[in-house]
Formats: sequence, C-alpha cells, structure tokens
Amino acid sequence: MKLISELMHQPARVKYSFASVTETIANFINYKQLDTDRLTEYATKFKEKRNILKSQIGTVWLDNYVKKTEEYRSITDADEKKELLENGFETWTTYMFLRNSNQRHYGTLIQEYQMDYAKRDDRYPRKIADAIEVMKQVKIRRVIGKMITETMKTETRRLEQALLKQVEEVTRIKEGDMTYDAIVVVLMNIYCLIVPVKKYSSGKLVSENGTHALSTSRKTTTGRT
Repeated sequence: MKLISELMHQPARVKYSFASVTETIANFINYKQLDTDRLTEYATKFKEKRNILKSQIGTVWLDNYVKKTEEYRSITDADEKKELLENGFETWTTYMFLRNSNQRHYGTLIQEYQMDYAKRDDRYPRKIADAIEVMKQVKIRRVIGKMITETMKTETRRLEQALLKQVEEVTRIKEGDMTYDAIVVVLMNIYCLIVPVKKYSSGKLVSENGTHALSTSRKTTTGRT
C-alpha cells in the first residue's frame, strides 16, 4: 500500500530528478484544508503527503537549522539535544499542519501561540496528534459560542415582547383602569425586564391570567390597601 501511495502521488520517474523532488515539496507545502474538509479528512491527507515527502528527502536536512535555534543552543544535555534533532521534522510538519488548516476556523490558534511565544512561553504543539486535540476544542468552543449567541437573540426577543406587553399595561394605568395592586405588579414586571440578570424559578414574568410570580410583593401591596 505504501508503494502504491507513493506511485500515485510521485511525479513520473522520467522527469528531471530535481523537478520531481520540487513538485513533492510543493505539493506538501501548498496542501491546505478546504471548507469542505473535516478535520479528520484533512489530517489523513496531510499525513499522506508528509510521509511521501519524508520518503523522498528524509529528515536530516533540518538538522542544521535546528542546531541554530535558541531552544537547541540553550540545552546542555546531550540526550536532549539528540532528541530535539530527531523530532525536528515532526515539529516542523506539525507547525505546517496548523498553518495550512482552515484559518477561518483555526487561525486564532497560531496567533495565540505566537503571542505566548513572544512572552517566552512556547506552547506550540510538537506532534500532529496534539495539534488535533487542541483544534477539536476550538471547534467545540465555536459550537458553544454559536449556541450562546442564538440563545441570547431568542431571549432578547422574548424580553422585548414582554416589555411591550407591560408598556400596554402602562396605558391602562393612565386611563385609570387598574387597581393599585395591579399597578405595582406592572411596575415590578418592567423593572425585572430592564434588569435581565435577575433569575426566576418559574421562568415566566407574567402568568396567563396577568398576575405576577412575586406573590410576596402582592401580599405587601394588599396590606397597604
């Protein structure tokens, strides 16, 4: 299967060798996630292109660059330096995986990583599997954010309708067509609508018969009359 995959993606062998390897590098670097690609589909195709690139040019070509990085030079342990060199290709391709993902969905990730890095806090993932887990959380947050937005819109419309109803009741107050007790209920309804942070156990501001859920206020009002 590996050989078939390589044959399907490799340019024809009769091509000039440097043209062939250039096309392989270009195919990898230019591959991007489309709007129609799910994260799992994008990851699968990306790994295929990465493996083809690795099979053609290997990984040691990044060693000289890794040795020049601040991270490598700051390490004193020989084993850690060796590990960093061995993981250079995987680290780079993981960054490419983030960079070539759908930026409309995941563009903020690189921005956050870059801002943290500027503060000497390197949070860039070193493995594609780790990047995928973070990207899944971004999708979950996006879905939750959309749900919250829709809920707020619905709640705003509900409050506007309830407030309009109470405004109509105010008209009745002007006409003298309400008892003192009913006037207090209307005023409290309007107050509760203007301050939506209040919570109601009943979930309704006004019941079907026009009475208010705040029975305590009604008792107080009745005592006054």
